[in-house]
Amino acid sequence: MSFKTLMASAAVALALPVAANAAMFDNCTGFTLSSTGDGSVNVLGSGFSQCAFTLTGSDTASGLTLFTATADVSYLVDFDWSYSTQDQDGSSFDPAGYTVDGALTQLTVSLAPPAFQDGADSFKVIAGQEFGWYVNSTDGILGAADLDVFSNFTVVPLPAGGLLLLTALGGMAVVRRRRKAA
Repeated sequence: MSFKTLMASAAVALALPVAANAAMFDNCTGFTLSSTGDGSVNVLGSGFSQCAFTLTGSDTASGLTLFTATADVSYLVDFDWSYSTQDQDGSSFDPAGYTVDGALTQLTVSLAPPAFQDGADSFKVIAGQEFGWYVNSTDGILGAADLDVFSNFTVVPLPAGGLLLLTALGGMAVVRRRRKAA
């Protein structure tokens, strides 16, 4: 087997698991909704390794509306978001953001009504971590908030796997040189 063939085979072998794992969240599959009130999610779809949705907080009870999943491998989650609320008390009563293993990271800031905000952010998760987005209805009345999210999931390659591959290739090169010298 030539060195070029070996390298091409290694590249294909490393790329296949990445493509398969990134597909776990196509069109938001793998995510579940939980809400303490009448919170809801409208999945808009997207495509390969993407998820687009609108998460609406509760307007009948205070508490979290969550849209979460558990990572099967390590991911970099890049997303664009927009937020709006008609709550008479503004966005301070319906904050929104993302969550990783139950830790909430708020994206929104307190604004007077009507409150419109947007931005882009990213975070990393590792295999087994629960992650997603939330709207926290602290008052549960006077208007709900919407969080629109368009996300991309990129599998983070394992550094140890790359190091292992380089070590194996280096060992093969040493063996090859010794055979030529003999």
